[in-house]
Amino acid sequence: MARIYRSHEADALGASLGRDYLQEFPDAPPEGSVEESEAEEEVFDPEALREAVLAEAREEAERKVLEAYQEGLKRGMEAGKRDFDARVATAAQALEAAAAAMQDAREEFLSRLEGEVVLLTRGVIQRVVMRESSTDPELVSRLARHALEALVDEEDIRLRVNPVDRAALQEQRVALLEEFRGLKRLQIDTDEGVEPGGCIADTKNFQADFQPSTLLDGLFEDIFGIGREDV
Repeated sequence: MARIYRSHEADALGASLGRDYLQEFPDAPPEGSVEESEAEEEVFDPEALREAVLAEAREEAERKVLEAYQEGLKRGMEAGKRDFDARVATAAQALEAAAAAMQDAREEFLSRLEGEVVLLTRGVIQRVVMRESSTDPELVSRLARHALEALVDEEDIRLRVNPVDRAALQEQRVALLEEFRGLKRLQIDTDEGVEPGGCIADTKNFQADFQPSTLLDGLFEDIFGIGREDV
C-alpha cells in the first residue's frame, strides 16, 4: 500500500534524502581527469616491446638449435652405426680370409714338412744300414737266406753280391744248400753294382732284389705310401 506524504513532509524527506545521497557518493572528479588516467596507462614503450620481441626470438632460436642438434645427433648416430657395421663386416671378412690363408699355409707347411721329415728319416736309416752292412759280415748271409726263401721253389739260383761280401757268403754256401733241400745249384758271383751287405738272386724266370736300399724303399712304401722317387 502506497504511503502518502503531505507536501511539507515530502519536501522535508526530499531534503533529507538529497543530503544523505550526496554524502554516500563523493564528488565527481573534474572533467577530463579519467581520460588522462587511461591515457597514462596506454602509453607505448618501444624499448619494452623490443626486449619482448628479442626474448621471444632467442627462445625460438634456441628451440630451433636444439631441434637441429638432436636431429643431427640422431643422423650422426645412425650414420655412425652404419659405418661401424660396415667396418665390422669388412673386418670379419678380413679375418675369415686370414684364417683361410693360415689354414692353407699350415697345410702347405705340413705337406712340405712331411716330405722333409721322410727324406731326413730315410737318410738316417740308410746311413745306419750302410754302417751295419760294412761292420756286420753276417748281414749278407741273412739277406741271402731271405732271397732264397722268396725263391724257395727254384732249383737253380745265382746270387750276385758286392766283391767285399763274396768271401763271407762263400763260407755259407754249403750251409745254404743244406738248409734249402730243393735247391740243386747255387752260384755266387760278384757285382760292383750290388750294394755292400746286400744281394740279388736271379733264376730263369724270377729275380729277388735284397739290397739295403731296395728293402728300405719297401719299408717306406708300407709306412708312408711313398717310394724313393717320391721323396
